[in-house]
Amino acid sequence: MAADQEDISRKFSGPETDRFEMVPVSKGIYGLPILDHYRACFQCAVTEKYPAGDHVIIVGRVIACHFNAIWCLANPGKSSILWTSL
Repeated sequence: MAADQEDISRKFSGPETDRFEMVPVSKGIYGLPILDHYRACFQCAVTEKYPAGDHVIIVGRVIACHFNAIWCLANPGKSSILWTSL
């Protein structure tokens, strides 16, 4: 997430009941929500779930990835390059 998305980050880390309310999203694979303003987006299929106290660690296999070219062009020198073999 970008520095100017701290409010959204806090919303997702808190006890909100509807974390996606008032957050601009699009539908991804399987209709799941994706934040509209992202630098990179990885959509995964869940492969494993591990209980960890009051959390669950979810491991997934990447089935799609997208990079926000507009963000990269608007922020020269701040983007990272990710090489992948999907």
